[in-house]
Amino acid sequence: GYPHGDAGELESLIPGASPAAAALREAVGYAGKTNQPVLLVGETGTGKGVCASAIHRLSTRRAAQFVRYQPTFGN
Repeated sequence: GYPHGDAGELESLIPGASPAAAALREAVGYAGKTNQPVLLVGETGTGKGVCASAIHRLSTRRAAQFVRYQPTFGN
């Protein structure tokens, strides 16, 4: 189970019926349970922000403000 939400909430945040979507929900749920930093990497438009928001909403820090950090690198 998820500490501060249920599987239905996680499925609404990260929809999809494929095995890849289910694996992503499992990883996000796991990350939401831990008190460790999480680094999400990937190409633009792959859903890193969606995953970060879901992790925050499932975490014990969900009452705190979610701060999105999006660094830009030189071209």
